[in-house]
Amino acid sequence: MINKSEIEKATGIRIAMSGEMRDRIRLWRNMLCNEQSWVSNRVRGLRLPVKIVDEFARLTLFGASISVSGSQRGAYIDRVLQQAMTDAKKWVRLMCATGGVVLRPVYDGHQIRVNYITADKIYPISYDDDGRLISAVFLDTYRNGDRFYHKLEIHEFHPDGTGRIRNQVFQSPSVDMLGDPCSLRQTGLWADLEPERSYMDLGGPLFAYMCIPAINTVDPDSPMGMSVYAEAVDLIRDADQHWEKIKWEFEATQTAIDAPADFLKPTPSGLILPDTANRLYRRYNADPSDAQLGLQIFSPQIRDTSLFHGLDGIFKRIEFNCNLAYGMLSDPQSVEKTAEEVRASRQRCYSAISDIQGNIRAGLRQLTSAINDCCAVYQLTPQGRYHECYEFGDGVMEDPDKEFARRMQMHTAGLLSDTKFIAWYFDCDEAKAAEYKAAASTLFAGGDI
Repeated sequence: MINKSEIEKATGIRIAMSGEMRDRIRLWRNMLCNEQSWVSNRVRGLRLPVKIVDEFARLTLFGASISVSGSQRGAYIDRVLQQAMTDAKKWVRLMCATGGVVLRPVYDGHQIRVNYITADKIYPISYDDDGRLISAVFLDTYRNGDRFYHKLEIHEFHPDGTGRIRNQVFQSPSVDMLGDPCSLRQTGLWADLEPERSYMDLGGPLFAYMCIPAINTVDPDSPMGMSVYAEAVDLIRDADQHWEKIKWEFEATQTAIDAPADFLKPTPSGLILPDTANRLYRRYNADPSDAQLGLQIFSPQIRDTSLFHGLDGIFKRIEFNCNLAYGMLSDPQSVEKTAEEVRASRQRCYSAISDIQGNIRAGLRQLTSAINDCCAVYQLTPQGRYHECYEFGDGVMEDPDKEFARRMQMHTAGLLSDTKFIAWYFDCDEAKAAEYKAAASTLFAGGDI
């Protein structure tokens, strides 16, 4: 990550983020990649951050249905949004891991597509009165041979509906240093970009920032989001280190046979030991006249039960600190909680997921507005009114079997179409569901079997 002081010096703009916040975002990103400081040849990470963000992303996107309709403009915006949602599992995971993500529409000369930018490449400039990010610097990097090219895309938006986007490019021998300024034409990849462009009559910034709606305990004055495992960093380290103790317990208690050194020496008759001899036998020097010494079996009792119980206890604390329901990381069979405590943990998880879904819904509305503004700026479609629909399911409190039965009843009663039922069951869009239905109709259209 490039230091914010370099960004400030290059752009002449003050970055509204503390150095400690940048360090935490770097830590959260490193933990996702299993590059945290305590991981070594001895301590191997359990990859708990990956499991945690996968679970949050799965629950957040459960039953998600995003659509825009109502006009030619609405149909175009819907196509762009559907393309963005194909990568939703990626950017939602990264949002959960690093605390936030930016989605921005980009016009490539032919059509609009949506790119996502992770929190480690976002340098905030200003927020509106509601804490919404409206101006920021976005970092993009690519490598060409032994040189790294860094692009700073500066988005500025003002309450009067005017905005400006500037592009500055630098070349450096290091990915973590901004380096020296260069022109866009020198880069190749960004040669066709405009150095600067101003906009008018915008409905908002030409990007959407989505974050985890949790209290920022690193920088309480900052509206930036926190990682879903921000409050469990120390516990995740404890779990990784405790797992190493369990592995050592299994290695240290392996059965072995202590034998005198002369016992393991070759004899004239050609003593051949098994292939496992080096692991099974351990040599020691002994006085041949000592009759009490000989083969001795080393087979201590393993303490796996208590060690695994301790690890499971750490998992439960991680679940509590991350707002996950008990049993998502810990052993569901060993959750010694009352029914009310289990329900309370599921309710806590449901509340956290609902808050994340609410932030994503607000972000998608902002993204829709930005796409609409781009359609007007580049004159891609005629102006028209459109209707937005952002729906999310309940993957925490909902029982899949009960929900299947309920939807089947609605389908039987004619209240739910075949296509919508298939789309829900296979977690796909209605176009794919229609293909499934058509394939099934062709398969069974031959009459009597």
